[in-house]
Amino acid sequence: KPPAPRRGGRHRPTAAMMHPSVAAVEAVERAAESAELVACAGVTAAGNLAAEAAKARAALASGATGNAVTSLEQASALFELARHCIGLVDVVAGDGAEEAAADPECGWCFGVVVAEIIANSVAAFATSLDLCDDGALQFLEFLSLNLDNLAPHLFGGLCRLGTQLPADDTFTGNLQSRLSRALRGICVWTFVALGRTVGYDRLSGNVLWEWVSADPSWALVLVRGALGMSANDLCEVQVASGDAEFDAVVVPSDLPKLRRAVLSAALGLASTDVAFGIPADDLEGAAVTIEMREAELMLHRAEIAVAVVSSNALDELIMTAMYMGGQISPAVVSFFLSIAQPELVNEPAWASSSPVLEATLAEARRASAIFLSRFEAYSPQVWRLLAAAPEACGGTLPPGFLQDCANMAYVTAPSERDFHHFVTCCLTCSVHSGCPVATDPASLGALCVLAANAGFQPEDAGAVTSALASARGDLREGLASCWAKWRGPPAMHMQPWFEAAAAQVRPPPPQESPPRPPVPANAPPPPPVAPKKGGVLGALLRDAPQQFCCQLDGQLMMDPVQ
Repeated sequence: KPPAPRRGGRHRPTAAMMHPSVAAVEAVERAAESAELVACAGVTAAGNLAAEAAKARAALASGATGNAVTSLEQASALFELARHCIGLVDVVAGDGAEEAAADPECGWCFGVVVAEIIANSVAAFATSLDLCDDGALQFLEFLSLNLDNLAPHLFGGLCRLGTQLPADDTFTGNLQSRLSRALRGICVWTFVALGRTVGYDRLSGNVLWEWVSADPSWALVLVRGALGMSANDLCEVQVASGDAEFDAVVVPSDLPKLRRAVLSAALGLASTDVAFGIPADDLEGAAVTIEMREAELMLHRAEIAVAVVSSNALDELIMTAMYMGGQISPAVVSFFLSIAQPELVNEPAWASSSPVLEATLAEARRASAIFLSRFEAYSPQVWRLLAAAPEACGGTLPPGFLQDCANMAYVTAPSERDFHHFVTCCLTCSVHSGCPVATDPASLGALCVLAANAGFQPEDAGAVTSALASARGDLREGLASCWAKWRGPPAMHMQPWFEAAAAQVRPPPPQESPPRPPVPANAPPPPPVAPKKGGVLGALLRDAPQQFCCQLDGQLMMDPVQ
């Protein structure tokens, strides 16, 4: 997006301003000349940075004036600037960093201005990728290697600063606000570079997993930083240490699209494609059994769950999903169920086959308990998000959605109000086959399991009980088959629902008929029955000769023996 003036400021009428990366490069130049950077990194490092920024700005100016400078050469110059800025963390003196940092315990000990410089340099590089026809992927791979060295510091800074910006106006509070914005800005512009190179529609969990070198903590801290940043925050990063006269900024014009792509990629981290995409070293060249694959998937999801908690990413994930609406609800509930792994309450058949698998199961259960202890606080937001899915999906629920919601009630039960609202919304919809939810055995069975897991008895479940009572007999009979094949954690408190369904299926007892009059002891023989039309053979059988009849009961014998 071309630079735009802020707060009524003006652009300097130079040809170099035509390139969208100029505003970010100028922000780096201003920071390089500041006393704050000199206090952190020293005069020599500040001078070297100013020289590198001048080279990048010259490359942008040459291309804008029609000189033979290609977009690839400009991207190369901006990459060198970003690489140099990221390298500042290696040259910053520890004592000077602690003096300039917002808080020595904040997890980032290199000064606030260094974080802002890195964010703006990555912004300049990411913005140039729109104009780079080829070679961008190579630069992106090099940038990934440089950011890997920054990952632990970025992780510590974002995790210790918390999820909210400080509200006070004190000197320390302002420094913490600047630092939080700068660290989040690094995350945003990193995803901009990645998304514009591979395409936002291809920014999947696999791509993100490969970008972070299969490090779940690094992946989730990038996601958290990118989702928690607004366009105004990005503007503040570029002018935080500058003069009000230089108030041109550059922000990604596709920020909403970026946030949706980042959230989708994060929700795909628990998929089997990501878990098995990079084979484990100890399984290479060996026969991988189903049990080993299941344990590998379980351990992968446990690592994702721990990373979500340790990076404090839950708030950003859920709030961003609520902002995007109910259309993304099926992916959200599937992701949280995958990393919560409520099915671990059951004992897998393979758990006792080896000590390694036993230890893996125990580790996964600990990870699940850690995640659930944090996730419980977000129950109201989760169920409101799920209740918005029926309308957002156009009245047709996606396959497996109600089953996932029923298992989610096992993980975190909805309140009475949220339960009735969710059920009412779902019963007005149909499934993917076009059948109404109330007449589909799998869907109605899932709603019954949801009610049971939420702690509702049949007499208290409202619309679910009404749908069960009005269902046809064959539909009620199909509920038993649905519950017998149920996948996931064992449904709780299902016995009353079993009895309710059985009571509906059992035929009503026959009504008592009045007693028949007693038969007299010497009853007259019944009158002869006139043969019907075509009953000649029947008459012959009744009037058979005596020699062809049995001497005991008088009936005709098939093979009489004299």
